[in-house]
Amino acid sequence: AAVLSNVGILPASAPAYDACATVALPLAVATGLLAPPPPLASGGQSRDSQLLPMLCAFGVGALGSALGAWIMHAVTARWLRLWTVREAAAAAGCLSATYIGGSANFFGVAAAVGASEFGALLPSLLAADLVVMGVYLVALTGGSRLPLLQRAFSAPARVEAKGADAAPAAAAGSSPPPPLASARARLASA
Repeated sequence: AAVLSNVGILPASAPAYDACATVALPLAVATGLLAPPPPLASGGQSRDSQLLPMLCAFGVGALGSALGAWIMHAVTARWLRLWTVREAAAAAGCLSATYIGGSANFFGVAAAVGASEFGALLPSLLAADLVVMGVYLVALTGGSRLPLLQRAFSAPARVEAKGADAAPAAAAGSSPPPPLASARARLASA
């Protein structure tokens, strides 16, 4: 759509675009939040016991994102003087919002702080966010295949199963299946 807009086939602005950003996107987010939760994993844990670690991790990530945005606001506005204080605040708010809650939050905060007033700030933030998040996701995907990280972040059930399967696997001269293959096997048998 961006290419078609740049070559003049699609308009650069239209009421339908505004309707998507102000009505359809918030409704889609609300619908996703109201969807029923997935069934319990076969590990027998209650949803409550699964929820607390997830909320703690989310809270730490959200605080880290907000702290990083505050630091970069100070660096870009006060020390390097790359942007005005208002521009740096809008950029920090938009990027912090997208890291905490996704693109819907980015656009919501951008509208709330008037980021469109700052010319090329909003499109450049969107482009930078897409590139940085793309590189980040590639790094996460590659890192998930590293044995060191697999051992560090494996679930206790997987560690026990790995210990129990280690002797037969060593005797057979093969290694246990990779985590993704064993997860697919568990899903197929369920």
